[in-house]
Amino acid sequence: NTIYGGIIGGIGGGLIFRANSTTGGTSILALVVQKKTGMPISAAYLVNDTLIIVALGVVFGWENALFGMLMLLINGFVTDYTMEGPSTVRTATIVTNRPQAVSNALLAALDKGVSYWEIKGGYTGEKHFMLMTTIKRNQVTAMQRAVAQADRDAFLTIGLSHHAHGEGFSQLR
Repeated sequence: NTIYGGIIGGIGGGLIFRANSTTGGTSILALVVQKKTGMPISAAYLVNDTLIIVALGVVFGWENALFGMLMLLINGFVTDYTMEGPSTVRTATIVTNRPQAVSNALLAALDKGVSYWEIKGGYTGEKHFMLMTTIKRNQVTAMQRAVAQADRDAFLTIGLSHHAHGEGFSQLR
C-alpha cells in the first residue's frame, strides 16, 4: 500500500504541479517555499509533510510514521519524474553586462565553466553578453544565488536537458 500510494500520489501530484495548480493544504505551503527558496516543489512538499509525519509519529507511533516517510519519498521521486521526465541536468542561459564577474562567480560556486559571447538586444540594440552553462539539477539554487550576487540585473533562464556529455558529466561516446 505504501509503494502504490507513493506512485499513484506522485503521478497525480506531478500532473497537478505541472498544471501550476495545488491540491490545497500543505501543497500551498510547498509552493510558497519553492518560490522563496528555488527548492524543487517536490522537495518543499517533502520537507513540509515530513514535519507533519514526525509529529504524528510522536503521538501515534513510529511504525506508521516510517511507512508514511517511505510513501513520501516515493511520492517525491515520482512527482519529479512526472513533472520533468528523466532529466538530470539543466542548461542555463544568462544575459548580463558583467560576463567576467558572473563567470567567476559560477566557477567559484559550482566549479563549472561558462561559455559566453557578445550579443545585441533586439529591442534596444544595446550590447550585452550571453553566457551558457550546463549544471546538475541539485546545483540550480546555488547557481541562482551566484548569478544574483555577481549581477542583480542579469536575465537568467534555466532549461531542462536530457543528456550532458563531457567534463563533469558522462563521457561522450
